[in-house]
Amino acid sequence: MKKNLVHLAVGLFFILNLTSINAQSIRFNPYNGRIITCEGTNSSAYFRFDWSSSSTPYPPKYSVAAFAKLTTHNGVYYNNIYGTNKGSGIPENFTLSSGTYTWTLELYEHFLGEQIFTLTASQTNTFYINYKMYAANNFGGGDIYLEGSLVASGSPVYKIVGESISVGAIDQSDGTYYRIWNASGTNNSNWLKNDSPIYGATSRNYSYTVLSGDNGATLVADLKKIVNVTFQNNFVGAGNGGTIQVNGTTYNSPTSQFQVVEQNAISGSAQWHHINGIDYSFSQWNDGNTSYARTFYPSSTTTYTANFRGKPTTAGRSLYFNTNAGEPVTLYWTDNPNTNVTQYQVWRKVKQNGVVGPEQLIAAVNRAVQTYIDYDYAITTTYSHDLLQYDVRGYYQAEQTYSDPNFAAVYGRQNAKMNEEAAQQIETKEIPTEYSLTNYPNPFNPTTTINYQLPQAGFVTIKVYDMLGREVATLVNENQSAGYYKAGFDASRLTSGVYIYTISVNNYSQSKKMLLAK
Repeated sequence: MKKNLVHLAVGLFFILNLTSINAQSIRFNPYNGRIITCEGTNSSAYFRFDWSSSSTPYPPKYSVAAFAKLTTHNGVYYNNIYGTNKGSGIPENFTLSSGTYTWTLELYEHFLGEQIFTLTASQTNTFYINYKMYAANNFGGGDIYLEGSLVASGSPVYKIVGESISVGAIDQSDGTYYRIWNASGTNNSNWLKNDSPIYGATSRNYSYTVLSGDNGATLVADLKKIVNVTFQNNFVGAGNGGTIQVNGTTYNSPTSQFQVVEQNAISGSAQWHHINGIDYSFSQWNDGNTSYARTFYPSSTTTYTANFRGKPTTAGRSLYFNTNAGEPVTLYWTDNPNTNVTQYQVWRKVKQNGVVGPEQLIAAVNRAVQTYIDYDYAITTTYSHDLLQYDVRGYYQAEQTYSDPNFAAVYGRQNAKMNEEAAQQIETKEIPTEYSLTNYPNPFNPTTTINYQLPQAGFVTIKVYDMLGREVATLVNENQSAGYYKAGFDASRLTSGVYIYTISVNNYSQSKKMLLAK
């Protein structure tokens, strides 16, 4: 500490050198009006206290002793001693919390011949311990109002505990999103201190009272993003068209963008579609959710996609049968208009003696054939034998799906001899008008005859597979002219069970089942 006061010690120095010196002024630091800012996030500020005085001759009095007295803001005082044993001295180092401080430093002198110390100089200083605080937007950049002025986000302000800071939020773009002070709906804006909401601070313009411990804190405007939301459908093989509901209103897919305050609600609802011969039913949204109608809370610009699964429709299939009694049951139908429906499965189930048996896959034919002859049964005019139910299910190659079951019925009877007779008739005909594949007998043990007809010449392959897809026999593998053919199959070395026989010629292929019953 500076000790620039003139003082005299008692003793020889006093006797030999009486001095007529008296202080005329005194000064100390912190000086009047000084602002001291707490560093970092410290709640208090450290400073060094120092003082000095000036002196001039003051006859006829002679100062033989002196002391300085510091009186602080809260009435505490310290003495700095010169020439007496009064008090304990003024500290050099102080640490104070934020606030306004008024301190007084006084100089007292003891003059020769007097009994008391006399106040000869005094200085009163007011100084301030400030907090450094900041105002910013929650996205870091942009502008913000601070103390009535437009400033860059992150600008500082210096305040004392108990003072107010005025801040104001500004709607603006962050370069990616437009952000607003949201005061309606949900996820409304709120002022934050650092990362924590300030209770009740929901007004765009806000006055904050500085609290103890706020040094280094940031008042943050919690602006909300305006996000763009699009809805669309997704149909395999058919694109993103159709319609979709948003907030209860139907729109074409893909929709235009809906502007939503982030994390506010927007609802979407998928709708059933029929497009070009395919029935599309909703499967899931692009986030895996399987609720066709739901509420979304977007946090960023996004597209919500309703995914669909398509199956060939049975509408327009027009399945019907021949009507002449005694003839093999013949099915006729109309192809699905969608060319990705490339094949048809023929299924049959029989109601016999009041009991409906299991449905059986009896054939698979390619697109454009549009007919199938079931030589196992003959047409009857009344329900005197069996009620035959048939279904023709289209195969949608784009999604590897089949149409849903939709059986049609006809009266018929099983006729074991029909296959033999049909085979004999086949041999007498000239050139067939369509492809065909069948076998007799079925079930068989251990041999059966496979009959097939070719409306045009081609390389013919006929193979037999077990139910695991393993090839067990190749019956035909050669070029053949148009006409009627048969190939024998001996299964004596095979075990009982169901086998699949197939024909492939030109652009035609067909598969059927046969049962080996030993």
